[in-house]
Amino acid sequence: MSDTETSRERSSIKFPYGDLEDAVQVAQAVWSQGLSCELDRVAAAMGQVVSGTFRNKIATAAIFGVIETARGEVSLTDLGEQIVDPQREDAARVAAFLSVPLYAQVVETFKGRRLPAESGLEAEMVKMGVSPKQVGKARQAMNRSAEFAGFFSLGRDRLIAPTAATLPGVTPPPPPADLGPIPENLSGLANDPLIVGLWKRLPPAQVGAFTSEQQAEWLEAATVILRMLYGSGGTRPSHPKPEPTDASIS
Repeated sequence: MSDTETSRERSSIKFPYGDLEDAVQVAQAVWSQGLSCELDRVAAAMGQVVSGTFRNKIATAAIFGVIETARGEVSLTDLGEQIVDPQREDAARVAAFLSVPLYAQVVETFKGRRLPAESGLEAEMVKMGVSPKQVGKARQAMNRSAEFAGFFSLGRDRLIAPTAATLPGVTPPPPPADLGPIPENLSGLANDPLIVGLWKRLPPAQVGAFTSEQQAEWLEAATVILRMLYGSGGTRPSHPKPEPTDASIS
């Protein structure tokens, strides 16, 4: 097989083969053992063995951002802790769904519009970077995850992100005391579960806690969410050229 043929089989955009419910099951298994535990203990808590099927579920949970793995140990992220918390799980599901680059791009592309038929949606996914050989599974996993996260509340032909008003039990944390009250024009934004979930994904500020790849993925998710909230219109402001100084005049 040539390098060109191989590259066509690989997807250039990240997505899981499992669904969000699989990711939540993994997070709940980890939580039953503490904030972190060995891989085999997670498998035992799920009634499974460390096999290819189990590792696919671990990979799925990692792509949704609810766990991290290192040296045979699985740890819950902040989002993972939220998604196993009955009082915060609804907003966390939304944030986890949008943390998948493929899903976030589909939501952004069809914001406020009907989804095309299956073949049309798969064609769009291929344009976004999904391998043609994987696109069927990618679409099916996305649909299951969207249903689980509440994105089909208005029908399966539209992906609509749930808002704070439609998510039961969502009570965003208050702002830090040293920042003062939230300005009135931003109070609704501060309560939006997408913003809250995105903010919670930031790790503590310390060297090595946030790799360059993780930063790029976080910024990509932030861009999509801001476009969803504010739209993508507008023009770039023009900047006047600086006046020449005496030193620059010949």
